[in-house]
Amino acid sequence: MANINRNHHDIWFSYTVQGVSSLQIKALQVPESIEAGQVVRLVCLFDPEQEDLYSVKWYKDDIEFFRFLPKDKPANQFFEIRDVEVDMSRSSNGTVFLKNTSRSAEGMYRCEVSADAPSFQSIFSEKFMAVEGKYFLHLSLWNLFSNCLVANISNCIKLR
Repeated sequence: MANINRNHHDIWFSYTVQGVSSLQIKALQVPESIEAGQVVRLVCLFDPEQEDLYSVKWYKDDIEFFRFLPKDKPANQFFEIRDVEVDMSRSSNGTVFLKNTSRSAEGMYRCEVSADAPSFQSIFSEKFMAVEGKYFLHLSLWNLFSNCLVANISNCIKLR
């Protein structure tokens, strides 16, 4: 059974096995918009109910960048991807802190929560995060020529 709820770029999806439906994502906190350079807190609030938690995984644009596996040592794992820098000292379980955010950190962020045996239920929710800020355009002019006609010499610009 699959449940989908779309509301302002929010997508909730769950897989259930034979009517088992106890694992729930209660809320996904991903800011709609941030300023470039801002530290960002992403929060996935979930309730495993009777299930044993297997993992909490975070993705940006379908690429996994953070994983929490409570039975592993260390439980927190980071996968380096372009444009995402995780503050590992502050991130754990369902909460991830992003630092040194740039314009390219904009994208779809997804939290996926999975239960352990016997159900192996997996659910996810995702939201889009925009990045605002000052943009710098670096232009290099190597050769610039100006041609002026004698009839229109007053409008000629002299460049050095």
